[in-house]
Amino acid sequence: MLLSDAINNFGNWKKMSCETSTLKGYTLILKQFALFQKNCDLENVKLDSVMEWFNLMKDLDWDHNSFITKAMAIRKFFEFYSKQGFTVIDPWLIPIPKKKYKMQRVATREEYEKIINAIPENNDPRHIRNRAIINLLWDTGARNGEICSINVDDLDLVERRAVIQTEKSRGARPVREIFWTKETNENLKKWLAKRKHLEDVMIFKDYDALFIAVCGGGVHHNSGKRLQNKGLGEMLRRCCKRAKIETLNAHSFRHHMGHQIVKKGGSNSDVSNILGHSSLQSSFVYTQMTNVELKKRYELFVK
Repeated sequence: MLLSDAINNFGNWKKMSCETSTLKGYTLILKQFALFQKNCDLENVKLDSVMEWFNLMKDLDWDHNSFITKAMAIRKFFEFYSKQGFTVIDPWLIPIPKKKYKMQRVATREEYEKIINAIPENNDPRHIRNRAIINLLWDTGARNGEICSINVDDLDLVERRAVIQTEKSRGARPVREIFWTKETNENLKKWLAKRKHLEDVMIFKDYDALFIAVCGGGVHHNSGKRLQNKGLGEMLRRCCKRAKIETLNAHSFRHHMGHQIVKKGGSNSDVSNILGHSSLQSSFVYTQMTNVELKKRYELFVK
């Protein structure tokens, strides 16, 4: 069986037990591996070939933590076929790297204001949309996927709230409420008005989506589709570049929210409820002090 066929069969089985985003990630990794293997027969893949692929990516300076997902995808793939009696490599010989922990960047108000001020105030739908998205990220601490999943009908502009689907809920908190400020509400209204205008000049491929892709004057194949995580991340990268600051991601805003809740007397339970965590342990990670904060607390106790 060719690797391409094996990947399709694995995907059809795996989709019954995992999130769509997880399956997409695994499929992309496996197809990249199949390309490296020149789409050879499944049973011809050797452990040395897997290690050669890993070592090549390491030589090309791929992020260490990205290998964890890649190794897990390869291991689960070969485990699936091993249990069916195929003569494949032992999946448990595929090493899973240990995660390297790094201090997460925490967005500051100064950086947020620089990004907002760097977005041109004109009639370009991308600029109107981007300002509303960044406002929401700052006000809510929501994950990028949660922002992308919002539908127009989810919004309550009178109460300035929305009920959204919580990512990574593990069934504990499938939905939750988010809230935003008056400024964000006004920018959401501006985007909705522009979005209404776009209905007359371009084809919507996901009519319910609040935030849609708007590319190349509306002629790009992604135009009219729901904005995806990758598109939101690229938008943030470009906005940060225009603002002349180090790139921030959605989690940078999320960490800011967690820090602010704790600074103002909130508990881990408050963080968990507002940010939509399935466990208090997750909330603890978001409230760890940055090096500057830690130094100030240290000096408070030793002086």
